[in-house]
Amino acid sequence: MLEDELGEPLFLRVGRQVRIDPRAESLVQLGQRVFQDVRETVGAITDRTGGWRDATPVWGMTVCLYVFPPH
Repeated sequence: MLEDELGEPLFLRVGRQVRIDPRAESLVQLGQRVFQDVRETVGAITDRTGGWRDATPVWGMTVCLYVFPPH
């Protein structure tokens, strides 16, 4: 879906193998930074208030739904 939206291939498909396109590597790095920021933010909140640790993965994903712009 992302390839369709961008109008650019993000993966190199050769036979049965799939490799990430070098242009898509920047998207992977950005995603990793965003998820790290969410983890750190949730960690800071739970360290101060306590008791949210069990809900962290769900809460983190919910935040991402509102942080990323709609397609």
